[in-house]
Amino acid sequence: MGIPPKPCGRLAPPESRTVSIHPPTVAEALAALGIASSAAAPGAPPTPAAHAAPFSNTKPRDYVKPAWFPRLELAARSGRGAALFGPAGTGKTSAIHALAHEHGASLITTQAFRGFSIDDLVGSIGLKDGATIFTPGPLAQALACDGWLLIEEANAAHPATLSKLNTLIDDSGDSCRLPDGSALQPGPGFRVFLCYNPGYAGMQEPNASLTDRLSPIYVDYLPPDQEAQILANRGHDPDTCKAAVALGQALRAARETLQWDCSPRTLAALLAAQTLDPQPTFAQAFEWVVLDRIGDPATRGPQRDLARSIGSTCVVPGFAATAV
Repeated sequence: MGIPPKPCGRLAPPESRTVSIHPPTVAEALAALGIASSAAAPGAPPTPAAHAAPFSNTKPRDYVKPAWFPRLELAARSGRGAALFGPAGTGKTSAIHALAHEHGASLITTQAFRGFSIDDLVGSIGLKDGATIFTPGPLAQALACDGWLLIEEANAAHPATLSKLNTLIDDSGDSCRLPDGSALQPGPGFRVFLCYNPGYAGMQEPNASLTDRLSPIYVDYLPPDQEAQILANRGHDPDTCKAAVALGQALRAARETLQWDCSPRTLAALLAAQTLDPQPTFAQAFEWVVLDRIGDPATRGPQRDLARSIGSTCVVPGFAATAV
């Protein structure tokens, strides 16, 4: 299934707008947000979805494509999307943004949470100051502009909520019924992408029927040379970046004992401490950035001690020689 070319666009964050009729139509509510709707009246044939207004969905500068990027490309071209899962900070979200930029796709993003409901996904009708208003959710927005829907932290939502997507991505011809009785039909460009970090407390596995319809892709840490290149692209010394990645690998090797995983974001934050004035020592920056991410000294003392020991053998150059 090919993806038709379309202008790149991000829709403005959804906000409630008063609609002049009671009850409001979904088309009017979407139009109030600047979205041309493909909603059809009950029993009427669906109309083609209009494209979103252009916006600057810029491809990340110096983006380094991971080895699994072609699999993501395949999922977008031959199916209705993908489910990306793996450790935090491994580039799941940035890959989808980069691919959306390459295809000129409108990308609607939302973050799931405990209690994330059908209304949060689709949209809801409510009263405000005596007026009936409709607030379109991210799914309604993505369907209306025939765009891509990205759900971050997808395993925070109850699986039953995301099951709403099942028949929209299996080409069964089903549409998404909206509160006013109209429907939004998935267009040829509609895609769904899930991103989540498995194994975290309080999370649950996404709906199995949904992930079966998508292309699951496990996203691990980049090879050391690529991870160092990403850090160097932020303006850091290449040798310093290599040392930071070596530190990250040593910490990740002890992840089960530490009960914590060192993400690339942590390494980027560590190197960012070099720009402070006055500049801290490596030991100070390590405590601020790494140890406090592991937890407080009272409850995570042994883990902090182990991490401190690892840091003492993997010192990253470029920091001050004396404490601030």
